[in-house]
Amino acid sequence: MRMVTLVTNDEIGFITSDTPCVWFNPNLYKVPPFYRHPGLGQKDIEVTLPVTPQHLLVVSHHDYPEYINVNQKAVDEFNRRTRFHCTEEFISWKGETKPYWFDPGKEPEDTWEKSAEGKRAIEERDRVMDELSRAADRTHGTGIISVPPPDSNG
Repeated sequence: MRMVTLVTNDEIGFITSDTPCVWFNPNLYKVPPFYRHPGLGQKDIEVTLPVTPQHLLVVSHHDYPEYINVNQKAVDEFNRRTRFHCTEEFISWKGETKPYWFDPGKEPEDTWEKSAEGKRAIEERDRVMDELSRAADRTHGTGIISVPPPDSNG
């Protein structure tokens, strides 16, 4: 993996938080939720760590120069990422915030949930949950659930 230092001269600069090291893969929304955990072996993983208000380290598998001057949009995006990954608190050295840091954004059109495979899996999950709910209702609070066998016709 390679490391790059992002540099800004923005007045607010990079923020930090109680969980400053963020592992982020911008493409995980395309896979089933069970697999949406960033890992160092993933080709698109980005590990970020704010070092100062003017410097943020990025560790990734991409070949970037050692230092990159970034624009306001990039600073805001990394700050949004840092803010969303904090547990309780984040720190802006000027004490200022921007509404964008709190914006969760919109679900992309190519998420797994919107794919044919995702829709089928969600329908199946909902069907099973309904079945379990009905089975629980039949127990009348006994805690014993009898799940009927799957339909042999498929």
